[in-house]
Amino acid sequence: MYERLLGVDHSSSISAYYCCGAERNVVALRLLYRVRYLIMLTHGEDHPEMSNVDFYIGLLLSNAGHYEESQAYLESALDYKTIIIFLPTHRLTLEHLLKLSKIRERHTISTGLNFAQIMHVLFSLIKNVRYITEKQVTYDQTVSVVG
Repeated sequence: MYERLLGVDHSSSISAYYCCGAERNVVALRLLYRVRYLIMLTHGEDHPEMSNVDFYIGLLLSNAGHYEESQAYLESALDYKTIIIFLPTHRLTLEHLLKLSKIRERHTISTGLNFAQIMHVLFSLIKNVRYITEKQVTYDQTVSVVG
């Protein structure tokens, strides 16, 4: 859909392709780097989507074991998020993710596992809030159609 309306080289089109290629980390990283480059060219560094792209790049890099590069992208995502208004749970999640990546570098497993458990709880809370919100929206839509 995005490709037909906006073109192949639009950042939204490439983001949609990234969502489809989630199982292949190398392909997803290439697409995210391209999205980041196109956002930088068209909108500059202050675009709100830049923080999301940097966050996803940081997650994929930490998954691949490139912790220093991951930390740089996650810190830039946190910097963008502090400029833009966002939910405090997302900021807390980013801060814990940065701490987790620093602990992984130092190879302290016990504290790393503690932070990993905290991250799992935070991500599950965010996921549950999204699920409840989606259910409420569908319920409201069905009530408005019936009523």
